[in-house]
Parts: sequence; structure tokens; C-alpha cells
Amino acid sequence: MRVLFVEDSRAMIVDLVDAIQRDEPEWELDFAHDIPSAWEHLCSHKYDALIVDVMLPAWPHVPARSEAIYLVKWLRSPDGKHGVAQPPRGTVRPANTKAKVIFLTSRTVNGAVTELEQLGLGGLPVIGRLEMDEIEVFKELKKILKPTAG
Repeated sequence: MRVLFVEDSRAMIVDLVDAIQRDEPEWELDFAHDIPSAWEHLCSHKYDALIVDVMLPAWPHVPARSEAIYLVKWLRSPDGKHGVAQPPRGTVRPANTKAKVIFLTSRTVNGAVTELEQLGLGGLPVIGRLEMDEIEVFKELKKILKPTAG
């Protein structure tokens, strides 16, 4: 399994990454700290999953506090656009537009879920770092990322 973490503070996920590397050493983990680096990774590698911090650093081409939402909407959009904003590198498309997406938040899960629903991304899993320790977060990730039969 290849997973891209999109998180501006690696310190926030160091214990989670340690747990993954200890229990799932075959997982390939990559890291991006902002929208342009995340898009570069997505266009260069085929990921099975993205683990995205709800609050990413500001990027001047999208409305404030919606960077993570735009990243996912660009990923899912057939033409790679969302509204008037375009992703970095314009027309270059990600290698896998069907990768599973999981949001991490340091806020309450209910608040993040409500915000995602209002922005058209309802139904995507949200894990609250304040409400669980790293082992619980890792167990939840494994449950969500578990391959489906079919």
C-alpha cells in the first residue's frame, strides 16, 4: 500500500508514522507539506490512499481554509479543476484519481464533518487526533484502508 500524508507539521504525525512503520513495514509512506508538493506527488506516483490534514497552509490560488478541500476536489474532478481555481501544474492529472481519502483534524470531528458536508465532501472519513491516541488513529486508518472484496 502506498500512502501520501499531506500535513504541514510532520511533528503532528511522527507517532502515527512510527506505528505504521512498525506494524505495516511494507506500506510505502510519502509526505507533502502543502498543496503544490502534494499535487506533485499525486501526479508522479500512484497512491492507494491520501491522509490529509484538514487545515493546510494557505495557498494563494484558493479561498483560505479550504486548501484540503480543493486538493480532494481536484483529485476527483474529471478535468482536474474546481471552480475557477486550478491545481498546480494545470493540466497534469494524478496517477490515481480513485485513491481513498481520509482527513485528519485537530479540531472536533463533528465540526470538521459538518464543514466537509457543506463543501460537498460529505461521506469521507474524518479522524480526530484530539479524540484518539496514535494507536487508535492507526487502527482506524487500517479499518478504513482495508481492501474491499470484489
